[in-house]
Amino acid sequence: MRNGYFQLVNCAGGFGVALFPPVDGGEKLPVMEVANYLDGLKIPYNLSELNRSVEAGTETVFFLGEGNCPVENERIFVRIAPDHMSATVRFFCPSETGKRMTFQDAILDLRQKGVNYGVDTAVLQAHFCSNDYFCRDLIVARGRLPRHGKDAEIQYFFNTDLHIQPTLREDGTVDYYHLNLINQCKKGDELARVIPEDLGEPGKDVMGNPLKPKDVKRATLKFGRNIQLSEDKRSLIALVDGHVSLVDDKVFLSDVYTVENVDLSTGNIDFQGSVQVNGNVAGNMQIHAGGNVTINGVVEGAFIEAGGNIVIARGMSGMSKGNLKAGGDIVAKFIESSTAYAGGNIFAEAILYSNVSAGDEIVVDGKKGLVTGGHIQAGNRVTAKNMGSEMGSVTVVEVGVKPQLNEE
Repeated sequence: MRNGYFQLVNCAGGFGVALFPPVDGGEKLPVMEVANYLDGLKIPYNLSELNRSVEAGTETVFFLGEGNCPVENERIFVRIAPDHMSATVRFFCPSETGKRMTFQDAILDLRQKGVNYGVDTAVLQAHFCSNDYFCRDLIVARGRLPRHGKDAEIQYFFNTDLHIQPTLREDGTVDYYHLNLINQCKKGDELARVIPEDLGEPGKDVMGNPLKPKDVKRATLKFGRNIQLSEDKRSLIALVDGHVSLVDDKVFLSDVYTVENVDLSTGNIDFQGSVQVNGNVAGNMQIHAGGNVTINGVVEGAFIEAGGNIVIARGMSGMSKGNLKAGGDIVAKFIESSTAYAGGNIFAEAILYSNVSAGDEIVVDGKKGLVTGGHIQAGNRVTAKNMGSEMGSVTVVEVGVKPQLNEE
């Protein structure tokens, strides 16, 4: 493919401009391109006649005047895009008596116009190896766009959007007692990590000016107690077993899980640390804690298990299905119609109709200090103000053998 082009040549009686039509689908020669070239050389011509000759679309010589053909070397016209991201050149054929440019001449012209980056030497070389590139736009330089980076982000290794979600059992039924409201973690767990910002890479336009990538945001790890920042300052590490949560972009870790009440709104609680209930525990609910369980209200027919102590400020009304199991001590205002086991001691003001056993002592003290009904076992001692009742159920008290050993 070759665009239409022109050339100053000698002809009969003087000189003229040779007009060459396009070949193989090339672009038609613009008449104003010829006119501007001749205007630049201050060579007079008739524009209407020149236009007719160009529009004829045949190879011809348009007569310009008497005398010898002017000596004009090959020319280059450089056009830089408004955004300076590309440079386009257009070569004009030398006159019949002129000289062609060299590759170095073209490079020098580009530099004089300010183009000094991203020059495509292969495109330039192709022009100097052929006559098919006159009066044709050639993109000879391209800038390099900046590579934009990414903001830093924080990756959390726990659920940051806790909401009530009942547990789906294997048989397809739904367990509304387990609502998955606790983010448990263990000491040494990685809680969060910063993925550093990517600053990107600057670019350059064809003039060699740097192009700055977009600004990116940094990220800072915010955290409370029981959490340690790693040596590289990029990770948060848990210092204790506990419950982790995200509040206002700050990571909190507590070894005490606190709720107002334990009922269907919270579901059962299974926590590796300690649990504190500010209110009551409803019937049929369960609390499993690796540490202590402290309940400021009443427990009704629930199952409470603690690796440490169980403290119930207002007592346990078991309704014949309540169960307490502590690795340490149990302290309750009263224990009624329940089963209770403590690896250490049990302290209460009254124990009524319950099966209670302790590895060491059972102390029933206070205003009443009453034990009535049920089965009481202690490894070392049982202390109470009043035991049994003439009108009540049978009360069995055993001392001297640890309940666990006795069971075995």
